Amino acid sequence: MAGLQVKTYLDQSPWGLVRVLFFAAGEDHDRYLDEIAGRILERYHHVAVYYSEDPADITDEVLSEMRLAVCPVTMAFLSEECEARKQLFDRILERHIALLPIGMERGIEKTFNLICGELQFLDAVTQDATALGFEHKLVNFLNDILLDEHVSAQIRDAFDAYIFLSYRKKDRRSANEIMRLIHKNDFMRDVAIWYDEYLVPGENFSEAISDALLKSGLMALVVTPNLVNEDNYVKDTEYPMARRAEKPVLPILAEETDEKALRAGFEGIVTPIGTDHPEEISRALLTLYNKEWSRGNDDPDHLCFIALAYLYGIDVETDTERAVSLLEDASRGGSIAASKKLAQMYLQGQFVEADYHKAADLLDRIVAQLKEAGNPADRDGYLERIDYLREQEEILERCQEFDRAMHLSADTYRLQQEMDEHFPDPWNELVRAGIIRDICRAALQKDPPPGGIGDYLEEICSIYYDYFGEYGYGADWDILPLLALMTKASGEDEFAIGIREDGLAQMYFESVQEQQDSGAAGAEENLLALSYSYVCMMTDFCEYALAHFDEMDERIRAHRMRIIEDADRTIKASAILLIKKGHTDRGISAGQRYFDSFGRYYLRMGEYDKAKQMFEIAFGQLHERYDEPDNILRQCGNARNLILLGGAAGDAESLKLGHYTLTELLERLYRATGAAEFKRQLDENEEQIRAKGL
Repeated sequence: MAGLQVKTYLDQSPWGLVRVLFFAAGEDHDRYLDEIAGRILERYHHVAVYYSEDPADITDEVLSEMRLAVCPVTMAFLSEECEARKQLFDRILERHIALLPIGMERGIEKTFNLICGELQFLDAVTQDATALGFEHKLVNFLNDILLDEHVSAQIRDAFDAYIFLSYRKKDRRSANEIMRLIHKNDFMRDVAIWYDEYLVPGENFSEAISDALLKSGLMALVVTPNLVNEDNYVKDTEYPMARRAEKPVLPILAEETDEKALRAGFEGIVTPIGTDHPEEISRALLTLYNKEWSRGNDDPDHLCFIALAYLYGIDVETDTERAVSLLEDASRGGSIAASKKLAQMYLQGQFVEADYHKAADLLDRIVAQLKEAGNPADRDGYLERIDYLREQEEILERCQEFDRAMHLSADTYRLQQEMDEHFPDPWNELVRAGIIRDICRAALQKDPPPGGIGDYLEEICSIYYDYFGEYGYGADWDILPLLALMTKASGEDEFAIGIREDGLAQMYFESVQEQQDSGAAGAEENLLALSYSYVCMMTDFCEYALAHFDEMDERIRAHRMRIIEDADRTIKASAILLIKKGHTDRGISAGQRYFDSFGRYYLRMGEYDKAKQMFEIAFGQLHERYDEPDNILRQCGNARNLILLGGAAGDAESLKLGHYTLTELLERLYRATGAAEFKRQLDENEEQIRAKGL
């Protein structure tokens, strides 16, 4: 493939369409191009997706025309060999082009953040039924970036008037400069500038230009030598058309031009004003500008539409700084749409630097604005407020404001209960389960977890139990935050729920057996992972689960490669529970891959010999898959565990082994990825080696 290529809906012309860039690691390019481009074009017919296997084809000029850049994130993309990432990623961020990284493999988010920075990405492979799904998040994101025709029409309707910008295509750079010059005048803020880039595919070229000129109050003419050196459409058609329509013409001199030739070719033209005299251009605009064009409208919703025009370059030049300022004015004035857009921008780092604190504050404002506007009036209104509250809670966790996050989740829970009273619906249980998980997750960050969580734990178990009783094995919800809280909390006995646990564990186990015996197509993988998760959750409290633990463990081991990653994390947590209750052999057997976790547990307990034994076993387990970046990252964790052990136990051997192993691992990661973060950690570790005299 040579050069820049393009895909459009039904192979229409890309002329005038919103531009999206697709870039990927070499081996991922053909694998994901059709899938990702197809998702976008199927919904957004006014979009063109540009791509090239050679990153060198993506010049700065090409990037400047892109509204969005999309990349599939894989280990190949994160490797040192990925030229697309190395050549394009930082340039896209520097220009604040909206970026959509899509995770296409499990377990790579940590590596992505280490190499590419603390950026959000959409996870296309991990599913969580109580959270917004991938498709929902994708559509929400794209709706914010790739405005549909209806929203674009609303934006255009917000303009008070149009100026027709006439220029030769050779002079497009000068035309862009003149657009900015015109809009530096505040009185021109709500005046759109039409030029031929806004022609729509399929339109009659001459008719579209004629209609645009007739609806415009002024023609701005870009004067350069290209205007007079040869016959051209501007001289032969556009200028005479403006004269016949009696439109005022403002010639602006972008380059020195033969004035005699200009007057000969453009009858009745006045002396052009140079771009180096912006004050004179402003005075001329005021003279020619009809005051009735502008209503001076500072209504918040009107400001929001004008802001979006400057943000996306809809009938005006792109001006991010002005767009953000207008959005902030509109948001403070009460525009919910402006608040939503700003929150999305600060959350995703679209057009501005990412700022989670600003995003959280804006989400708080949105919830207040929705309430003031009378929302919720129906169930959808409740769900909208709940979604924004849950998103705000997640952001607060990232900002490590765990108290505020937990209290916000409690407020969300009360709002959900109110929704249930007014609009009863079986699916409300699903919403409530997700909110309770939010509370548990936020509480988990506090050490020790706060009191009073037991009620939530009891209710979430009740929800799962009742839902499973009605819908059977389809209730594949992720209960890991609850399990983790049980693992971490002191005095787990308060979370015991008695006979309900017995019934739940038995129901899951028997359901697995029944489904497997009947050979139900496609059910076995989910059933195995789900049932093992629940049986493991109950292991510490439920005699039935303990009695059948070995049998279930054998079933799972037989299907290890088919079990989802979440089940592995569940095994880890349940194994630690077993060890804490004195079932050491069984716990280690259940969590065979998690000796590092066991080592940290023994380290906290002050049992240094056992901790050292666990850490050494963990080293050996990962050695065979040493070259995979995610496993090297885990090995770094093992090395740091040895450093902690050496410091706590005064074990010089462990201290030295940990530091020198960490040096080797970080060197490998830095060579493989080129990430500055690994180089920083490497230098820091070397400094510690010198300081400790190792």
